[in-house]
Formats: sequence, C-alpha cells, structure tokens
Amino acid sequence: MKKTRIVILDLVIFSVILFSSKKIIAQEVQIDSIITKCAIAICGGDNIQDIKTLKMKQIWKDNGSEKIVRLIEIKRPNLYRKKEKNVYIFDGKRVGVVKGISEDGKEITELVSSDHWWHFEIDIASYFPAFFDYPSEYLGEEIIDGKSVYVIQSNMPLGTEMKYLIDKNTYLPVGHILLVNGKEFHTLLSDYKKVGGIIYPHTRHSYSPKTKEKTRERNILNLEVNIEFDDKHFKLSGNK
Repeated sequence: MKKTRIVILDLVIFSVILFSSKKIIAQEVQIDSIITKCAIAICGGDNIQDIKTLKMKQIWKDNGSEKIVRLIEIKRPNLYRKKEKNVYIFDGKRVGVVKGISEDGKEITELVSSDHWWHFEIDIASYFPAFFDYPSEYLGEEIIDGKSVYVIQSNMPLGTEMKYLIDKNTYLPVGHILLVNGKEFHTLLSDYKKVGGIIYPHTRHSYSPKTKEKTRERNILNLEVNIEFDDKHFKLSGNK
C-alpha cells in the first residue's frame, strides 16, 4: 500500500510538472507570435531591428496653459537625449544634465540624482516598445477603452516595468501602463501615421480606467527615423 501511494504521488507530481511546462511553452509561443505580428504591423514586414534611432518633438500644454516642447532623440536600446528647458542625457546607466560647453567644444555634464535615472529608461520605453529589446512576458487579455487587447509586460535593466496593450485586430500598440510603487499610470496611443517606413502613434493621452476620461494630450511632430547619431551624442563628461 505504501509503495502504491508513493507511485501515485510521483504520477501527480509528474503531471503537475508536465502541465506547468506545457503552459510555459504555450505562453512563450503566444508572446513570440504577438511580438512578431506587432513588428509586421509597425514596419510592414521589414526587420524591426533595422529601426535604430528616432528623433521627434513632443508638444503638450501643462495645466492647459503653458505650451511645452520636448525634443527627443533615441538610439536603441538604451541611449536617450531630451531637451526642454535643459538638455538631459541618459547613457544607458546614468543621467546627466548639460551645464555648459568646454573650451574644446565638448559638453560639460553634471549627474542628476540616481533617484531619477529610471524616469529616462521609461521615457525610451514609452516612445518605442521595450518588448523588442528586453525580456517580456504575456499576461493575458483585457478590454481597454473599448478595445480587446493583449497585455505584455517588459522588465528593464534599472528595474522598471511597463505593460503594453496590443490591439487584437491590428496588432499595433494602443497604450501602455507604467508600474511605479504599486500604482499604475495609463497612457493611450492613437493617430497612427506612416513616417520613415514605420507606423507610429502621433497622439497620446493620460487615461483613467475608472472614469474612462482622457486627459493631458501630447502630440508628436517632425518624426524622423534612422537619423545618424554618434554615440558621443549620448555620453556624459568623463566617459571614455
């Protein structure tokens, strides 16, 4: 009897392991399929990895009054430069603000607090899907703003997490959700236009799932794809 119980227990454990393995494999196949179809939707079948850089302006009104213009320059996967009132550079690990120009014409940068570095990693992820560059997992399906979407979560090097909402019909990203300290910040993407060989959203809104309200509209202008950027464009003072 004891031997029979052991055999049955072993069979149960084996069945659980087998079921779990099949479930993991199925999820991996599903996420690979979704990401592949998303890449085709964005660049029409061309290799998504051929998209190396993005340059654009983003315009919005702060509190409905003052217009803010942000110049954005990205070199995948993790180099980022933005200009508003100041110029900030993210070299993939740290963030510095440009304080001036040296006698030999080089930018002088000063590190900002490390508490803010993750913001710049998330900026990149908001302008180009991180699941093309970083480990990601499939979380299932949801209804967002009346659309059926696949949900994919990407995990980035500085520890930040972003959920992407992929339209089940078009396979284009229609939104993303930033996860910070247990809170979710929703953004909806729309107004897709073809520029530089890719389909890209030119309007984004903050969104409340509870009230269904869209706020804080931001618009993309002058999008350029695969502009040549030297890596020095994204280096901080003292970096070799």
